[in-house]
Amino acid sequence: MQSIDPLFKSNGFTFKLIQREGKLAIFGKTKPNHSRVTWEVVKLQTHKAHTWPSGETSPEREAMPSPESWGTLGWSYLTLQDARRRFASLATMA
Repeated sequence: MQSIDPLFKSNGFTFKLIQREGKLAIFGKTKPNHSRVTWEVVKLQTHKAHTWPSGETSPEREAMPSPESWGTLGWSYLTLQDARRRFASLATMA
């Protein structure tokens, strides 16, 4: 399985892995011309290998939760302290 990159870009944002324990992770989220870093606490998802109509294949891989699952599998915070609190609370449930 392909692990999520510790540094990646999506929708104009840069995500940097700050902390990880199993499938639970904290990413710092930045965007050019935005003065504030925000923090994403996520339960990483696994996507199965897939063959597209073009014949290209994507390997089995880890991914961020979908926007529809935000609040259940992902949470946004304005401070790293708040993100770490959520992370710790989720880690004790696992």
